[in-house]
Amino acid sequence: MFWQPDHIELCPPIEEGQCSCCGRHVSQRYAGFLKAKFSFAVEGLWPHPHSPRLIQIKKGEVEEKFLAFTTPAPSWTQISRVLVNRAADEINKTTAGHRPAAVITQNQELFAPLPLQLLIGGYRNNQASILERRHEVMMFNQGWQAHPQVIEEIVRAGLEHKTALRKALFTFVEGVKSSDVKGAGVAVHEVAEREYYRQSDMLIPRQLASISMDNTQNAANLNELIGDLQRLCIRLFEQTTAPYSHHPKLVKALAIARRSLHKHLAELKQSQGEHYAV
Repeated sequence: MFWQPDHIELCPPIEEGQCSCCGRHVSQRYAGFLKAKFSFAVEGLWPHPHSPRLIQIKKGEVEEKFLAFTTPAPSWTQISRVLVNRAADEINKTTAGHRPAAVITQNQELFAPLPLQLLIGGYRNNQASILERRHEVMMFNQGWQAHPQVIEEIVRAGLEHKTALRKALFTFVEGVKSSDVKGAGVAVHEVAEREYYRQSDMLIPRQLASISMDNTQNAANLNELIGDLQRLCIRLFEQTTAPYSHHPKLVKALAIARRSLHKHLAELKQSQGEHYAV
């Protein structure tokens, strides 16, 4: 009933009791509602209680839009935008932010510090055509409300390792023109990215569901995740380049790309401030 504005009249209240939606005891409940059709004109954004919003400041003007599926990437890549509130502040040169849906804010207020089971659903469209229907269930361990930085660290680690793998393989695809090094010319970086998302979709959500967010143990859990992601990147690099590894004209490109991957992974290790065995 929230897909468009409506005139809604709540039916007369009934006795106190347990809310059938959230389960809390309340002093006043409503048995139903009446709805009337009417003509309307909407200016600006109509906030939907189930939809996160993206905020951007352009030339001093604040723009808001709803978060949506625009790529085949799994939901974990966007989960910090779903759960974490980040203000856009032009003064501090933070021109992009995001705001969780009202149901998430309500959960933070009423059910902290309990774990969260979240159903994420939506469509990926191309104009009027539906390309993909998405319905995913994600779980978050207790304490997620008070430790949003842990969620952001996990998501950032997953995305940064995907980028490292893609950059290295793109070098293998394109070669190095300034050094006259021939590339493979086959888009193996696209293949590896899809496979990275498929396999990391078993690593990232598991970490979000199990990590101890409010104690020092989360550092060890993050270290373990980084090690898993680094091994995944190396394995996918070798798998996607294996068919070309014995081609004489591609030996240099492969060596440069492999060195690039290990360089990026080493930088990610350093940025974490820990040593991860690969």
